[in-house]
Formats: sequence, structure tokens, C-alpha cells
Amino acid sequence: MKEVLSTVRNLSKIGSSGKKEATIKGYVERVDNLVIHGWAVDLEQGELNLSLQINDEVYPVSPSWRKRADVAASLEDDRFMRSGFSIEIPESLAHSFLQAQQQDAAVFVYANGVALPTAEKVFTDTPAKKLVKAKPHRPLVVVPSTYEAAPKLEKLFVCIGAQKSGTSWLHENLNLDKRFSVCPFVKEIHYFDYVHKQSTHLNDWRAHHLLKLVNGYGDSLRPLLLAWLSGDRHLQLSADATFKDRIVARRFAWLLNEATDNWYSSLLCIREGKEVALDITPDYAVIGKQGFEHIKSIANQVKLLFILRNPADRAWSGLLQGKKKTAGGIAGYLDNKATTIDIMFTSATSSADVGGRNNYLATLIALEEAGLLDNGQVLIKFYDELEKSPEDFITDIYQFLEMPLPDMAIFSGTLRAKVYATQKTVMPEALKDRLDAYYADMVKEINDRFVTVPAAWLQKR
Repeated sequence: MKEVLSTVRNLSKIGSSGKKEATIKGYVERVDNLVIHGWAVDLEQGELNLSLQINDEVYPVSPSWRKRADVAASLEDDRFMRSGFSIEIPESLAHSFLQAQQQDAAVFVYANGVALPTAEKVFTDTPAKKLVKAKPHRPLVVVPSTYEAAPKLEKLFVCIGAQKSGTSWLHENLNLDKRFSVCPFVKEIHYFDYVHKQSTHLNDWRAHHLLKLVNGYGDSLRPLLLAWLSGDRHLQLSADATFKDRIVARRFAWLLNEATDNWYSSLLCIREGKEVALDITPDYAVIGKQGFEHIKSIANQVKLLFILRNPADRAWSGLLQGKKKTAGGIAGYLDNKATTIDIMFTSATSSADVGGRNNYLATLIALEEAGLLDNGQVLIKFYDELEKSPEDFITDIYQFLEMPLPDMAIFSGTLRAKVYATQKTVMPEALKDRLDAYYADMVKEINDRFVTVPAAWLQKR
């Protein structure tokens, strides 16, 4: 619920100015799953209309009004007794709203065009346990599901890395284009490295979000859990279930059911208004020929993006990224006298999390062996291009996907922003020299065999 509440921003800065704003009072107080609660009044006793903004779209809503004696007492006027509201997210907006809450996107509530601020105490003073307790509602009813019959994806766009090469930036920007269908939980799905490399990442995020779901719905999940434990692994609600119940059941199934191709297709299936399923998981770079053949087979049309970054710089960035959450952080690691150039070089070239993901050549060979390089299914880009001109970089991606470029205004706040950037720390010259020499042969073979790399990669130090 903390994540849900964080999507409802402080709105006082964007409200309408002048007399209209002065007469409208109210707050967004809390969000319970698919219901927004708060209060609003017009001090001039005019008719009050509420609307909801999700990202850049504004929608009229029909709230349920209730008595709020505390508001009337605060305003010293009993005419404002019926000022409390509850906005149940309509079925047509539920997907966009749930997606926004997962991605911390903008969600605003307006009263007569004036943005309602969020009561600050909701975030700071109220114990989390009180916030996440959802109101009880009727039990969920389980019936046999058609989950296994999820249709094959029509169009799938996959970014396979490399790590620390702008993949979070790519997700941040493409997610603003409503034509992409994304995972409602996380940026990186990790399905194919789960299947082909026994990676734990997929089950890690599923466990995390299952706990959040249980925390938000509590006992109302009991019938679903009992059915699942009894052997019904593919859950769906009866025809008379509410839309909110259907959302909960679908999420429960995604988080607990076996991860299969049908599960993956269901997770990313194209819904109304969507055109292309999107999966950005850098760890796919190490899944090998069989893994890429698997991706190739899972949709009718598959296109892959591989972003390469100077391997020495990427190794250094990846090394520091791994030290962020250790005792002392990056500074502690670098200040430690035991952290020699030899130690850093070994970590940057041989560890599974850093060095193993730097073998661009192995990835390109696997893509070639899987028959993906010769038919226009793979776009190879360079991080250098992204740093130089993000506008041209994203334009090239849309051309590759054969999709009309959206209004570039939607990227105005994100195109030149760094996302999840590692703390800027200069690489020691001695380490830079050794890494350049270590990767020189690989860079040359990539340049000679697959794609022309940036000239700076080939310069000898």
C-alpha cells in the first residue's frame, strides 16, 4: 500500500489559480487497492465534479459520497457534512491505474478542475499496518480457468542488455508510450534466464509482490490459496465476481502459478490499445543459443535490442553497482586498503554478476547461431549514441519496430534523465589500462565480424 499511496502526488502546485482554487478545499487521504478515499468541498456550495488523471489523461469519475462530521466541524458549517468521497476505479481504467501504481507514475484527483493535495500525515504519521489493511469484501469464488490457453503473443520487443547500458532509461521512456504492454510488477521479468540459467530473480520478485498482495488483501485471499493448495494451479473467478476480485485473482495466479510460456504470454498479453509486448531484461544476454531460440518461438513477431557499452566502462559501473548495498557502500569499498587494483580487476572480469555479462561476443555468436542476426530481428546500438543524442537513439528504436514515433513531448521529462545511475566515480587509470587490454581482442572481433564499434573503443592507450 505504501507503493500505491506514493503514486498519489502532492497536488497543491498544479491546482488552478485564483478564485476557483480558493473555494475548493479537500484532500486525497488514502488508497485501498482500486479505491481512492478523501474529501472535497466547494465553499461557495456549488456543484462538485471529480475527475482522475492517470499520466497525461484526465477522466471524469462518479464518486460515492458519505458523511464527514470531522470536515463539517473543521469548517464550522454543517452544510459540508456530506463531503467524504470514495472513487472506485472503473474497469476501463483499472489496468492503467494498476500499471501507474507499480511504476510510481502520476495519479491526480481533481475537484472542479482543481488538484487536491495529499494529506501529508498519510505518508509520515500513520503506521503502515493501518494503511495496508484492506476493507473486507465478499470471498473470492474459484472455478476452473482457461489460463493455459493464453494466446501466443503477436508482437514482442525484448531488450537483452547489456547491464548498466541504459536499459532502465529505455524502460522509463517506452513505458510512457501507451502502445507497449508491460509486466505490471517489474521492469525485468527474468523468464528466459529462469528457464535456461536457473536464475532466482523471477521467483524473488514474485515472492516480494505476493507478500504485498497478501498484506493488502489478507483473508480475502484465503479461498484462492486453499484452491491452489488443493491442486488448482490455474485460478479464475466465477462470472458474478466483481472486477476488483478479478484483478486480485489474476495477480495471485501470476505470482503463484508455474512459470511457463503460457504464463509469460498471459503476463504480457496485448490488451485494448496496446500493440507490442515489452520485456527489458539485461540478464537475457547470457541465455545462449537455446535461450534465444526460445524467445524466437514465443511470439509471431520478435525483435531484440542489444545495447553495447564500452566493456571496460560497463565492468567498472557494474562493479560499483554491486557495492552500493554493502557495508560502507561504494566509498567504503574503494577506501578499503584491501581493495587493490588486482582485486578490482578480478571482480570486473571473472565474477558472474560483472565479468560474465561483459562477454558481448558470446551473446552475438549465440544470436547468430539462433538465426536472429540475418533477418533484421536484432538491432545493435551503443551507449555512446545514447549519451550523445537520446532523441536520435529512441527514434532509431521506433524505426526498427516500424512504429510511428509518438509526440516527443511525452519524453520531455525523461529523455535526458539518468535512471538508476551508479554514483559517478573515476576509474583508476591502472585499472582502465588493464581492462582495455583485457577486452581489446573481443572488441576487435566484434568490430571485424558483427558491427562497427565506436572508434574510441579501438584506440590504444
